[in-house]
Amino acid sequence: MLNPKAALFFLSIFSQFISADTASWVCWAYGTEIVIAVGLWFIFISTVIFSQI
Repeated sequence: MLNPKAALFFLSIFSQFISADTASWVCWAYGTEIVIAVGLWFIFISTVIFSQI
């Protein structure tokens, strides 16, 4: 894991929307959405920073 602070931040946000009685598929849907959104964000940032303009 390259940035553990980011993972802890998103985990803290994730825990605000999930309770003990939340359906399993909803947990997986939220988790998948977070992984995709964060992955795309970090790819975008690294592309912008390292692009040769």
